[in-house]
Amino acid sequence: MAFVYGILAFILLFGSRIKTKKGSWHEDFLSLESTKAIQGFCAMTIILHHLSQRLTEQRLLFPFSQIGVLLVGVFFFFIRFWSD
Repeated sequence: MAFVYGILAFILLFGSRIKTKKGSWHEDFLSLESTKAIQGFCAMTIILHHLSQRLTEQRLLFPFSQIGVLLVGVFFFFIRFWSD
């Protein structure tokens, strides 16, 4: 199950950049590309949330059993954010 955590970290950090200059900002932090990446991360963790509800004996999935409502809210926030 530690493999799952590695995959989630990869999905979350894929395409991220390190700040190169002092005082510089990431100008497109809420671009469609960035928010779709966040939605993809939320979708994967929501799937793990549903699996953790079915597999109660797996203690490695316990954190996902408590965070599902928050991730669904973030997912739908970004759908609403880009629907206008």
